[in-house]
Amino acid sequence: MVGCFIPLNGRNLDLSFFVLRPTIVIVDDLLHSLKHFSSTTHTTLGCIHSSLFRSIHGNLIVWYGAWIKRSCENGRDLLNASLLPMLSNNVSSMAKVIEYGFYDAYAGQTRDGTPAAKFYAGDIVSLHALSFSSARGGEHDIINTLMNNFSYACLAIFKDRFLKMDGAKAGVCLKSERMRKVCGVLVWRSLQSCYSFILNEDYRTSVLPYLDDGSLSLDIKYDIFRVVYVSGGDNALNNPFYPPPKMIAGDQQTAAVAPEVVQDSHSSTELLSSVAKLQAIDSLSSNFSRAPLRFPILLSIFNFDPRDFRLQRS
Repeated sequence: MVGCFIPLNGRNLDLSFFVLRPTIVIVDDLLHSLKHFSSTTHTTLGCIHSSLFRSIHGNLIVWYGAWIKRSCENGRDLLNASLLPMLSNNVSSMAKVIEYGFYDAYAGQTRDGTPAAKFYAGDIVSLHALSFSSARGGEHDIINTLMNNFSYACLAIFKDRFLKMDGAKAGVCLKSERMRKVCGVLVWRSLQSCYSFILNEDYRTSVLPYLDDGSLSLDIKYDIFRVVYVSGGDNALNNPFYPPPKMIAGDQQTAAVAPEVVQDSHSSTELLSSVAKLQAIDSLSSNFSRAPLRFPILLSIFNFDPRDFRLQRS
């Protein structure tokens, strides 16, 4: 079976995400164009593997691609300069790119002990992202401190709680210092497992006060997706999760770097039998809604326990 993966660390691969909002009702042609785009990135730009996630409750589509890290400092910018026009040529009449960029994987865990979160066409993936700005301005030291705080909290909490998350096959913590974002990706055994976890976790009163201390402006987004396409073949999974050194040390003119981040936006029969609960799920995840409930959902992916961490004022 053809599969794809997200590494648990960012030593050898750059991770690129493009979030698109369709401007057409029937998205079959859009998905076909994005598959063609994926194929082109493999043959002309050196993409290792790529995949497409389609929102279950919203109308977003996420394109994910992994690239070999390059030694040149502006490698990601060079790749973006090639990817954006190429993507625009493929989908400009059918969708808008609402966000794109690079993430670095810095932590994660899998049930099978492999060094990457594997997924296949048909799998359920949830994406959660938190970005912030400081009320005290964009001082570099302050932002770095806040970024480190969030990253460390997510790492510690995820490591402590992942095995208690019934139904989650793998999870990866991602960050983008450039975009001031921390994100989580979970691969689920089923949509029911994902729903069950979300509906049984409520951190509105127990967590938000520990992070929202008045000095930050938080923007939290999330959604639940189905993997509708993967490329790269079985070799991407059966061979190394990280490419061999000779591939990394290739000519700088051979493209291989990536863009930046993600976002925007069955539990048992008994669980799904409640119309109210289904409506709640729709309300929660549709288009990365900005309702107050967003925050507990984001923290749920990291299984946040307020006793483990309190954001310190800079």
